[in-house]
This record gives sequence, C-alpha cells and structure tokens, in this order.
Amino acid sequence: MSIEKAVEYLLARGHLPILYWLKKDILCVPADRELKNLEKYGDRIRILEEQLPDGSWRGKKTSDPSVRASNPAIPPEVLTLQNLYRLYDFACDAETAGLRNAVHFLFGIQARDGCFRAGANDDHSLTFHALNLEILCRFGYDGDARVEKGFRWLLRQGRGKGEWLAACGRLDAKKSIGPKWDKTLFCAGMALRALSISPSCRAQKEVQRLGEWLQERLLKPDASLDPIAKSSWLEISYPFWSAGLLSNLDTLSRIGFKADRINIRKGLGWLLRRQHPEGHWESSRNRVAAEDHLWTTLAVLRVFKSFGLLK
Repeated sequence: MSIEKAVEYLLARGHLPILYWLKKDILCVPADRELKNLEKYGDRIRILEEQLPDGSWRGKKTSDPSVRASNPAIPPEVLTLQNLYRLYDFACDAETAGLRNAVHFLFGIQARDGCFRAGANDDHSLTFHALNLEILCRFGYDGDARVEKGFRWLLRQGRGKGEWLAACGRLDAKKSIGPKWDKTLFCAGMALRALSISPSCRAQKEVQRLGEWLQERLLKPDASLDPIAKSSWLEISYPFWSAGLLSNLDTLSRIGFKADRINIRKGLGWLLRRQHPEGHWESSRNRVAAEDHLWTTLAVLRVFKSFGLLK
C-alpha cells in the first residue's frame, strides 16, 4: 500500500470535509481552517435548512449521497438518522444549531424497553437500533441514561448463544438502511459496531467475547448466505450502513484487537490488494459518485491508522 499516494489523492481532490478529517485523523495536524470553513459548507447548510421544527427531516429524498433515488416510502426516522450521519461527517457537534432538536427527536422514537424503532407499526430492526446508538455516542451522548438503556437492550439480544441471529428482526427494506439481511454475521457486526463507539461499553467482557466471535469469521462468510449477501460481506464502502469487512475491521480495532491476529491480518491484506493504482479505494456500492470513493479511501486509511500501521 502506498500511503503517500492515497494521501496525495485525497489532498488533490480538495473536498473540504475530507480534508478536515484527513488532517485530523490521519495526518494529525491542525485543521482549524477547514473546521471554520465547514460552517459555511453548502451541503451542511442545506441539510440544516431542511430540518423541521420537531428536529426531524421529512421528504422524498435523502441528503445522504449513498441513497440516490427518490423514495417516497422512506420514513422520517430513517431520513433523520441518515442526515445526522452526514452532519457528523461535515464536522457538526452537539452544539451545532438544530442538533439538540434532532437528538430530542431520536429519543422520542425510543420505546420503553430501550429499543429505537422506525415505522408506525412499531416493528424493529437491530440495524436501525444500533445505528441510532452509534450516532448518539458520536455526538457525545454516551453515558446518557437513555443511551445506556439502549445498550442494555442491545446486549440482552445476544445473551445465551452470544449471537444476534434471533435479534435480527425483519429488516424491511422500506424501514431500514441497506439490503434485506437476516443473518447472524451482519447483526453481530452492527451490534458490535455500536458497542465499540461507546467508551463505556467497548471494554465489557460481553463485547470482547463478541469481538472474538466476529474476528474468527472475517473473510469466512456463512455458506448459507446468498451471493448478494456474500458480496456485501466483502463490501468496501462508507458510510457503514452495514457490517462488511471494512466496517468490521474498523470496529475490531476500536475494541482493542491487534493487527497480528491471523484473520485481521488477512483482512488487511485483502484491502491492500484492492488499492487503485492512482492511490484510492473504490466504493463497491452501486450508483456511487466520485465523492463516495473519497470517503471510502479515508475509511480505509482510518482502519490502518487505528491498527497502528500508519506512522
């Protein structure tokens, strides 16, 4: 892997949010100018202007570039979640105007048992629940009693067998982000991802045990998976709306796993071999724009940085 080439590729594109995170997370140099400029960034302003007084977003289109087509069925709970992830990528924090209202909206869809649900029929998807917990932690709400309740709900789903198969629920394409998957690997990966973002959860024995279970299965998708699910298991893309190889490597690095684990080493090698000659990694999702390759490249660099392989 040519780190210099990847960094040069991202620098040459001049994409403001990418430049901010590249300096902050990879190069570890001041990014104050980029942070200030992001306050006037067009896409960020546009998303915030579309927010409704109750903190949510509603409409036929999502501002997330990974969702291209008009989709009148997408519920406001999911659209709000997608926009919050974009705002985080645009360097918004809990003090950004409108963020408190959006967080209030998310907590408003949390059920009494702690589960975040999308849709009027009160059905649930573990993926949607986990994504809510992740973004709340990213905006500084780890330790909030409601978030802790959500993590307790998540951990209860995996107790017994230590897997999340029974907790997958119905991943209805109209109510959840990503393809319709009902497989242990993906549910475990999404659950672990949310837990890994939380400083108060990532060191727990149950989280470490789930990490062991997951890392043993890297690059070894279940034989029962259909071809679409298998290809998704090896997906290289960002944002992490599913638990593919890149997402799982990122998660395992966050909970303390090292690059000397044989399956992690194989996974990193698999990524290395897929670097484009120009220096970037291409997003494996369908209907992507040039921007998606930039975010994917940044995500790969973050993984290698987290494993201590970038100096």
